[in-house]
Amino acid sequence: MSNAKPTTKSKRRVGAAWRSRKGLFALVALADCEQVTGRSPEELRGVFGVQTVTRIYADGSREEALRVPSELLTETSKPER
Repeated sequence: MSNAKPTTKSKRRVGAAWRSRKGLFALVALADCEQVTGRSPEELRGVFGVQTVTRIYADGSREEALRVPSELLTETSKPER
């Protein structure tokens, strides 16, 4: 088997899957929802693709946020490339 062709293993992804797809989603704090998307947090929760997440900071504090598809962000809130 010394002539066996080496197989490549698929890369194991660590962390949240949505992080590996940069630019498709943004985390938006509940207090900033209307400014960033033009919609209230209640409206956004009903939209397909939006998820409620909890950010946990190093000091142990928590903050609720929404994972929002980038197409729901207003043009003024999108970062320039």
